[in-house]
Amino acid sequence: MKIGNVEVEDEGKPFVIGVDTFDYTDWLEGYFDTNEEAIKEAEERGRPMLRMHAYNKDGKHIGGGGEF
Repeated sequence: MKIGNVEVEDEGKPFVIGVDTFDYTDWLEGYFDTNEEAIKEAEERGRPMLRMHAYNKDGKHIGGGGEF
C-alpha cells in the first residue's frame, strides 16, 4: 500500500511513517508488533518540524506525534 510517498509492504503489522515538515520528505520508520507500540513510537519520536504517524496493519491512522 502507498501512504503519501512511502510504499509500505504488507507485513500484517502496525507501522510508523515519519514526515519532515521542513523539506516534506517522508519515510517508513518501522513495523511494530502492536498498535500501542506504534503509537508510542510516533509520540516519542515526534518533535517540532517532524511529524510521526502511526497506522494499524490495514493502513488506518491511529495516532501521531510531533508538530508542524
